[in-house]
Amino acid sequence: MMASDPDRVCVTIQHAGSPDLSISRRRLLLTATSWAHAFHVSGVRAEQVVVIILPHGEDLLGVYWGCIMLGAIPSILPTLGDKLAPDKYRADLNALIAVTQPAALVSDFHSAATCELTSDNLSIRLLLTEDISRNMPTTTPPETIFTSGKPDRTAILQHSSGSTGLQKGVALSHTAVLNHVRTVAERMNLGKSDVIVSWLPLYHDMGLIACFILPILSGVNVVLMSPFDWVRAPVRLLQAISSYRGTLCWLPNFALNFMSNPNRVRERDLAGVALSSLRALINCSEPTFAASMDLFAARFTRFGFNSEALCVSYAMAENVFAVSQNGLGIPVRRDVINRQMLIRDQVAIPALSDAPVSDKIVMMSAGQPLANMRMAIIDDTLVPLPDRVVGEVAIHSDCLLTGYFNRPDLNNITFVRLGDLTFFRTGDLGYLAEGEIYITGRKKDLLIVAGKNIYPQDLEQLANTVEGIHPGRTVAFGLFDDRTGTEEVVLLAESSETEPECIERIANEVRSVVGINTDVVVRRVEIVGPGSLIKTSSGKIARSANKERYVAAIARTR
Repeated sequence: MMASDPDRVCVTIQHAGSPDLSISRRRLLLTATSWAHAFHVSGVRAEQVVVIILPHGEDLLGVYWGCIMLGAIPSILPTLGDKLAPDKYRADLNALIAVTQPAALVSDFHSAATCELTSDNLSIRLLLTEDISRNMPTTTPPETIFTSGKPDRTAILQHSSGSTGLQKGVALSHTAVLNHVRTVAERMNLGKSDVIVSWLPLYHDMGLIACFILPILSGVNVVLMSPFDWVRAPVRLLQAISSYRGTLCWLPNFALNFMSNPNRVRERDLAGVALSSLRALINCSEPTFAASMDLFAARFTRFGFNSEALCVSYAMAENVFAVSQNGLGIPVRRDVINRQMLIRDQVAIPALSDAPVSDKIVMMSAGQPLANMRMAIIDDTLVPLPDRVVGEVAIHSDCLLTGYFNRPDLNNITFVRLGDLTFFRTGDLGYLAEGEIYITGRKKDLLIVAGKNIYPQDLEQLANTVEGIHPGRTVAFGLFDDRTGTEEVVLLAESSETEPECIERIANEVRSVVGINTDVVVRRVEIVGPGSLIKTSSGKIARSANKERYVAAIARTR
C-alpha cells in the first residue's frame, strides 16, 4: 500500500494553536523505520512487548509502527490526565508492567516523570523519545532487524480503559488484526476517497483500530486531533469534518450529547460548518440511546447532516474491535419492548402500541454481526437461547484474541465450546431479534432487587431526565442489605445545585421517576458536585470504582 502512492497523505495531525501536520506514506514509513532501528540498537527484539506512554503527535505514530516493523508488540497506555487519579494511575501501571513484563517503556520526559515505577519494575528499559531522537541511528537499518511476523504470533496488545486495573491485556495476532481490518473495510464500503476524522485516544480499541490501523492499512486518510483539544472545544471535530470533507467518524454515545449541547458547541462557532460529506457517524463503545441520536440529528440537520448517516456498532477489544454494524444508509432499528417483561422474565416482547409510556422501553439495535462472525445468546449452563430471550452474548470469529496476555487464569473461564466451535463469553447481556443484536447491559452490573433483574443503565437513563442533573453523569449500583436479604439500589448523580432544598428536590424526583417507570425503589440517592464521579480514561462513568469508593466512605463513618 505504501509503495503504490508514497506521497499520498495518510495522516493529518491537528494540535490546537498549531498548523495541521500532513504526513505522507513515505514520511510515516521512513519515521517508523528509524524508530525500529533505534529500538533494535537499544536492545528491543521481535516478540517483546513495548509499552508506549506518549501524548498525541507524530512521535506516537512513528513509535507504534516502528514496533510493528521490528516485530515487537506495541501497547499504548494513557498518559496521566485530568480524568485519572494519580495514585490509582500509577498503581495500575505498575500492576500492568508486573504482569506484562515488557522489554521497554517508551515515553517522553514529561510523561515518564508521572509514571513513578516501583522498585520491582525499575529493571524495565526506559526509552525517552528526546534521547532517542537526538541519537537516532543515521545508517541504513540492516534488513535482518525487520520481521514480517508469524501470522499466529501476537501483533499488538490492547489494554482495558477501565478503572479497576489495567492488568488484563488483550493479545491479538497478526491474522486477527488483518482479518478484522478487511471485514470492517468491506462492511463500511471503504474507498480511497474516504476520510476518517477522529478525536479518539489510541489507547482505546475504537481509536486504535477504527481510526488508526484501519485507515493506514486501507490507504485512507485519517485526521487525528487530541482528545484533550476535543474536550475543551468539541466544535473542532465538526470543523475538521467540514474542512477535510470527512466521510466517516466513530464516537461513543456521550459525544453526541456533548456536541448537541449549545453551551459546549456555540452557535457562532458553527459558521461555515458543512456536514453533508459524512456518510457514516458510528455510535459505538457504550450503550446507545435513541434520544442521543435524535438530539444530534435535530441540531445538525441544518448544517447538512443526513440523519441516515447515524449508525451503530457493538465492539470490544477481544474481537480486535467491531462485532456488529448496521447497514449504511439504513435507519437504525428501534425495538419497543415491554419493560416489565424484560425486568421480570428477561424476555424482549414487543410492547402493545396503546400501552402506557411507562410500560415501554426503546432498545437500539447494534446491527447485524459482521460477515466473519458467529453469535449466540447463552444461559448460565451454556445452552443457546431462542430469539428475544436475554442471555450472555458469546461470539466466534477469525479475529478473536489469542488470550489475555500472561493471564491463563482468565482464559480458562472465558472460552467455551458450543458444538464444534470455540466461543468467547463476552460478559455482555443481550438478545437477538430478526438477525440483529440488542445489548441490554453487563452481566456483572446486573442488579437483582427482590427477585427482579434490573439494568443500572435503565435507572441512570431515567435519572438523567431530572432537571438539575448533568446528563450522562449518573451511576447506579446495588448493595446487598442483610436485613432485607436482597440488593438495595444506590444512585449517585452530579449536579451544580448547592442549596439543600434544591438537592432534596432533585433526589425526590429521581426516586419518583425511577419508581413510576420501573417499579424499583431507590433507597439511596446521593447528589454530588460536578466532577465527583470517577470516570475511566476514555471518559465513561466507572460503575465499579464509584461503588468501591462509596462502600469505603460508608465504612469510614461507622
